[in-house]
Amino acid sequence: MRRVLSLDGAWRIAYFEDGEGEGRGAFREGYPAKDWLAAEVPGDVHLDLTRAGRASDPFFGKNSEGVRWVEEKEWWYRREFEVPDDFRGDREELVFEGLDCYATVWLNGEEIGKHANALIPCSFDVTGKIRRGQRNVIAVRLSSPVRTVAGRRDPNVPEGLPHRERVFSRKAQVSYGWDFAPRLVTIGIWRGVTLRAYSGVVIEDVFIRPRTVRKDEAWVDLEVRLRSYLRVAREVTVDVVAGCGESRARRLLSLVVKPGANALSLGLRLANAKLWWPWNVGSPNLYDLRLRVLSGEEVLDEYQTRFGVREVKLILKEDGGNVFNFIINGKRV
Repeated sequence: MRRVLSLDGAWRIAYFEDGEGEGRGAFREGYPAKDWLAAEVPGDVHLDLTRAGRASDPFFGKNSEGVRWVEEKEWWYRREFEVPDDFRGDREELVFEGLDCYATVWLNGEEIGKHANALIPCSFDVTGKIRRGQRNVIAVRLSSPVRTVAGRRDPNVPEGLPHRERVFSRKAQVSYGWDFAPRLVTIGIWRGVTLRAYSGVVIEDVFIRPRTVRKDEAWVDLEVRLRSYLRVAREVTVDVVAGCGESRARRLLSLVVKPGANALSLGLRLANAKLWWPWNVGSPNLYDLRLRVLSGEEVLDEYQTRFGVREVKLILKEDGGNVFNFIINGKRV
């Protein structure tokens, strides 16, 4: 079972010179931040500056040139929140779906972790650190994406490469400037933030991979990771349902989960398969999938997502020559 408390919405932001914010105590609970700018999460500091009238719309004309200073600063986010007394679990995590990019996170004045990849989520164990019925404070420092990698060298990166600093950062490369876009180096909490409490048996991850793809039938494999916070083994039922229009499938599987990490793999047959096609060839069909873990009639956890079924081949050699052709579901596109 999981409980989720969203921390999206109203935050506050401020900027400092590189390394200055921590020295001033911006991570501390009592730091005076009421005069910081209002910010929205998910978001980006450029958007918050525009809403506050501190910058012109960077997506209009050459306005992006006027906000180049943003990338040189370190930016701080702060948020205060309260947690109900009954919001508890055997493990509690603070989860950031997207931090752009070089982040350090504090909770109630205590550093709880770092992250340096805008493209993947991160989570921090905060079990025993949350105060119920009282004020909690999150502070996030996002260091300058330019200054952080300044002077970094790699023998595989040519010195004369334009915008070479971008290759050292796991973030949107296009934000450093491209042939179709001006330079606007992003920085911010760009995806959702949640506080999560886990107990019982929970679904940690589901990975879906097509195995065989035909016009009338497809098989997909599911790799499921479960975690049990119970002290003893328990028999559970995994109920998987997938559907797209008239093509539907269901699979029930019983297993015994032990305390800690558990993994299972299962196949799902999709009769009358609705394949995913590029927009100019057919319909981009997507299946709705629901996976539940049950103990008798009790739903311990539930996971929902959408997925497409397709086979993709890249042809590089043909008739003795070099080509670059894609074949989707057996059809050249």
